[in-house]
Amino acid sequence: MTNPFSASMSLSLSDVIEKYTGVKTFYRKNTVCPLCGQGQNSPCFGIYKDKNGIDKFKCFSEKGGCAKQGNKYDFVVFYKDLADAYAAAKDICEEFGLEYTDKILDPEYEQYIQVMKEVANYCSFFYHCTSLPPLKFFEHRGLSQKVVERYMLGYYPPIVLTNDSKVKTLRTHLINFFPSISLSELESYNLFDVNGEFTLAGRFIIPFRDSYGNIIGFVGRSVDPDEPVRYKNMRENKFFSKGKVLFNWHMASKYKEVIVVEGMIDCLTLVTAGVYNVVALLGTGFSDEQNLLLEDHEIILALDSDQAGMRAMRNIIQSRRDQVFHVILIPEGKDFNEAWTLGENVEHLCVPKKRIIGPEYLIRYSKEVFDLSLLEERKKFWIELATLIGANDPRYFSHFPINTLYTPIEYDYFWKIFKRLFKKNKKEVKNV
Repeated sequence: MTNPFSASMSLSLSDVIEKYTGVKTFYRKNTVCPLCGQGQNSPCFGIYKDKNGIDKFKCFSEKGGCAKQGNKYDFVVFYKDLADAYAAAKDICEEFGLEYTDKILDPEYEQYIQVMKEVANYCSFFYHCTSLPPLKFFEHRGLSQKVVERYMLGYYPPIVLTNDSKVKTLRTHLINFFPSISLSELESYNLFDVNGEFTLAGRFIIPFRDSYGNIIGFVGRSVDPDEPVRYKNMRENKFFSKGKVLFNWHMASKYKEVIVVEGMIDCLTLVTAGVYNVVALLGTGFSDEQNLLLEDHEIILALDSDQAGMRAMRNIIQSRRDQVFHVILIPEGKDFNEAWTLGENVEHLCVPKKRIIGPEYLIRYSKEVFDLSLLEERKKFWIELATLIGANDPRYFSHFPINTLYTPIEYDYFWKIFKRLFKKNKKEVKNV
């Protein structure tokens, strides 16, 4: 079984509203608002698609209506006065008879996340403490105060001093805060070094969460922009392994489409812009465990537009030939945060019409590698193209205007190569 968000993902907003209210809601204002009762004389409640093509509900009443809006989980939160989206997801599963795994935790894991939560609170305190030197790094990167608080973004100073100017290590703080937890158990979490100091001291801190929203680890961002190692991960332990999780998965897992970016700041930039179906890899690596998390979702790759990011997207598409990927092209040389701080409408970059299918991206990438002004380079390009695209599925050629990339002579040359490489598919190729 899976978590309640994944279990209820396939249900449409219309189905959920009908299940709870008995009223079928369409893509127009067609009914009384079930949340505030407005619209008796003129229907004011309906469903619309946002800029990302995601169904949302809204009360459009202009005369004392609630003006509430959101997705299916938001609707159930409002309708049944529940605590949060997770409670709504559980309630939806129970209403529709769907099986799911609740976040019932074993005592050892429960203890671990309590320690992680305290460390996050500690770092959040230091970040908001005006007596400390760091400026508001996250706000200067364009993140909203709401996002900073919701994601418990923080800072941990190089040295923590008590009121009497004595050094207070993280180990000392945790021992005092959790007297019932043994020192050996705290040490197994890999939070502090042999001297008891936090391994991410002197950095801005970004908490990492599991699929239920529990904090399970941290990533530190250097204060000095010239620091060679800008991002440093907390050492892995029995509960936290970077390659097995996705940043912001606890929020994005409820959506059918998931945008995959490299960095946590890029991810939080999109959240600030109102795009919530986004996760971060913490680099360019895309593990099988991460891919498995996304197996029931439509994957939209949006890694950085530098050489490393472009190469990584090529490798992901090429190495997983049985999957269909889409790609968002960020303005050249930029990531989402850089684009955002320069005034780019990053939400607009994420709309469906801005995406291209994976094989089309392979064509564009290959064009950058070869000098197409030279005949021999063009021949190499077509061989590369035939290998990349044909290895996926020749039918992909119907998805984009490949005729804009060749001359008539090269067209014949290309198809000869293609047919030679894929004789078994000759009939299928002719029908493309």
